[in-house]
Amino acid sequence: MYTFIKGQRVKIADITNSTTIEVSLNISFSVSKVIDFSCFGVDQSNKLSDDRYFIFYNQKQSPDNALE
Repeated sequence: MYTFIKGQRVKIADITNSTTIEVSLNISFSVSKVIDFSCFGVDQSNKLSDDRYFIFYNQKQSPDNALE
């Protein structure tokens, strides 16, 4: 398991050669909080070339189902 720290950016290829990964987010607070987790599918230039690859609460998967 790989543990991320706040603000960390990492290329998936640098931590695994698998084509399928699962990311879990476990956070505990003493008071109620709202958490928004999002994922960006970027191209070789590290750019979001298509808004459909911005995965968040209202858009739960990419057009090719590579991200969900």
